[in-house]
Amino acid sequence: MKYFRKSLLLLLAGILLLSISAFGMASATDALSPREITAVELIDLLYGNTDSNYIGEIIRVEGFFSPETYEMEGLPYYDLVIVEPNSCCAEAVPYTMNPDITEFPAYGTPIQLIGTLEEVEVDGEFSVRIQNAIISWEQAL
Repeated sequence: MKYFRKSLLLLLAGILLLSISAFGMASATDALSPREITAVELIDLLYGNTDSNYIGEIIRVEGFFSPETYEMEGLPYYDLVIVEPNSCCAEAVPYTMNPDITEFPAYGTPIQLIGTLEEVEVDGEFSVRIQNAIISWEQAL
C-alpha cells in the first residue's frame, strides 16, 4: 500500500508539472503571434473613432503596397492602402519598414503587413501608425 501511494503521488506530480509546462508554452506562443485586425477596425482606429486594445500590440493586416515614401520624425514612411468594402475610397495607413527589408513588391500588389500598432498625435488629432513592419506578398512566376 505504501508503494502504491508513492506511485500515485509521483504520477499526480508529473501530470501537474506537464500541465504547468504546457500552459506556459502555449502562453509564450500566443504572446508572439500577431493579432489579426480587419480593414474596418484599422480605418476606425486611423480616424480615432474607437478605443483600442490593439495599441502596442503586434498586428497582422492586409492591404496594397504603395512605393511612395515621405518623412515623419526623421523616418521614411510608406502607406498601406486599404480598401474597405462599404467605403467610397481607399484609405492609407502609415507604416515604417523594418530596416532589413531590401526587396519590394510592385505598386498595388496585395501585401500582408506585420508590425507594432502605435497611437500618434498629429495636429491635435489622434491616429495610428504601424512601426517596424515586415511585409510579405506572393511573387509572380
